[in-house]
Amino acid sequence: MKDCMLEVKLPFVMDETLRCYLCNAFWGGILSAYQNMEEWIVEHYIQMFYVSNRFILNTNQIESQLNYYGGWSEPMKLFEQQLVRLGDIKNYDIVNELSHALEQGYYCYTYINEKYVGNKQDTAHDVFVIGKNDRTKKFKVIGYFNSRYSSIEMDYELMMETFASGLTIALSSNNAIDDYVKLYKPLFNDKTVYHLKLGTLILRTQEYLDSTSTGMLKRSGDINHGMYEMPNSYYGLSMYTQWIEELAFQGSKLGEVDYRKFHAVYEHKLMMSRRVGVLERKYGTLFNHEKKMLREIIHFLEVLRMLALKYNNSRKKENFENILQKISVLHDLDKEFMMQFLATLKKI
Repeated sequence: MKDCMLEVKLPFVMDETLRCYLCNAFWGGILSAYQNMEEWIVEHYIQMFYVSNRFILNTNQIESQLNYYGGWSEPMKLFEQQLVRLGDIKNYDIVNELSHALEQGYYCYTYINEKYVGNKQDTAHDVFVIGKNDRTKKFKVIGYFNSRYSSIEMDYELMMETFASGLTIALSSNNAIDDYVKLYKPLFNDKTVYHLKLGTLILRTQEYLDSTSTGMLKRSGDINHGMYEMPNSYYGLSMYTQWIEELAFQGSKLGEVDYRKFHAVYEHKLMMSRRVGVLERKYGTLFNHEKKMLREIIHFLEVLRMLALKYNNSRKKENFENILQKISVLHDLDKEFMMQFLATLKKI
């Protein structure tokens, strides 16, 4: 082995606008490491969806989710991929395989038992590996550790143990993800030029306002795209109505609210701010009114996120009712902003 391959660290940044769900954070961290791919990012990650009947990974439990539409499947076309299926894993040497893949320039997405890295219970959950060091015998791993999106250095031996344990959980589940190890190499580099398609941006924004499926605009060939078009799926502004209905149904029990939904909407507005910045640099168009509206919405969401955390700690009815009222207000603010944003786009 050449000395230069003893250590590998693939380009990656901890993107704060794409971290609520690891399926989005994986692509966002790679793409955001390449400034020349910024226009691709802001052309995408516009539409949102809400679904009420999604299976939780490796369980028979059903959850609702509010997330970016196509956040996992749309970036697929930008990467070469290799998949290792559950049925093909026999005496799989995860350390050797990950090390070899990293040396070939592949980012590695797989599942481990998070109890080995701070979780309170056994659960197979996704992580991604972006680097390794054969001198220290550690991998650079990104994931949710102790409920925080962060990077850690994981000993090779620990990777073997936690991967094997996660694999055992997956094999015993009726809902196991079949492509258990996913390897992705970018088809772009730091010299790639991607030009934002303004017409696509306009159409996706219109679909958000109209609450229609962005999949009809540019359907991904990836088999996982179906997760965005499941029965009981709602798109764009209609997600707020479904979110409020879900919370109202829970209200009589005053149970815990899903904080991820609050943060996902917050990230969407951070991404809109990022998008406006790119458009201003590219076209010289002023979005002063939109920027003011966004600042107000982002502040509103910061308050709403804190209120959700406060409610989960207290379970006070008045906090819960305040949440419902604020989400309704948020819907109106979002609609007003997106309409103004679309009007300015059409003037470019």
